[in-house]
Amino acid sequence: MNRTCMAIVVSAVLLSCAAPGASGDAPEPAFRFAILSDRTGGHTPGVFPSVIDEINLLNPDLVVTMGDHIEGYGEDYDRVEAEWDSVLTMMSVLEAPCRLTPGNHDIWDDRSEAVYRARTGEEPYYSFDYGNTHFVVLDVSRVDYVEDFPEGQMEWLTSDLAANVEAENTFVLMHKPLWIQTLLVGDPDPLHDLFVKYGVDAVFSGHLHHYFAAEFDGIDYTVIGSSGGAIARADVQSVERGEFFQFAWVTVCLLYTSPSPRDLSTSRM
Repeated sequence: MNRTCMAIVVSAVLLSCAAPGASGDAPEPAFRFAILSDRTGGHTPGVFPSVIDEINLLNPDLVVTMGDHIEGYGEDYDRVEAEWDSVLTMMSVLEAPCRLTPGNHDIWDDRSEAVYRARTGEEPYYSFDYGNTHFVVLDVSRVDYVEDFPEGQMEWLTSDLAANVEAENTFVLMHKPLWIQTLLVGDPDPLHDLFVKYGVDAVFSGHLHHYFAAEFDGIDYTVIGSSGGAIARADVQSVERGEFFQFAWVTVCLLYTSPSPRDLSTSRM
């Protein structure tokens, strides 16, 4: 990033640990945001509300999610509606504005996509600006391989990134980390090529229920672990494997510019 810096802290939940905080002579923060990751995929009751309580204590400027808010799937839409009732009630206590990213448990067919739109008020993919940062939310809920990324969404993404190429920061949010199938093994990745071309700074994902991160061509790729969804070693909460209930705390710091006014304007399809 040319004009700002970014610090990411992954905070454990339901463990004895210090809250995220700045240390030393850190640059002045432009804003701070929290990332809620997967609640479902065999959720553990009580964890997600605890994550929200901890986030509220930190008083972020913004909260974003990484998808999989409900268990979903199937054709019992009375159950699906009830699941949305439950999670939206939990999220209603968030004290900061919150923007959602869809996961495969949220959207799995056309009808569930319509329910997602109606219940969340969000489009499956969209962009918005906050402070000095442009956020791009992608819909990969029904995409398993990067080569299957929908053409229409790719055209929209190209146009959106080109229109915001002068943004101080550009962060991409996408539920599935499709890049692990390509960049990690040295294969071509058209999404990454687009991110490099238009100066994307960071890409955040969830889906896998454990934390890990990498950097490719100057872009930070981060997978946020479970905020309540099943983890392989819930009894141990293995820090070494990134398998512990968590959320991410991201501080965007100013280096050379003054803070921009808060803005949650949205660019939809």
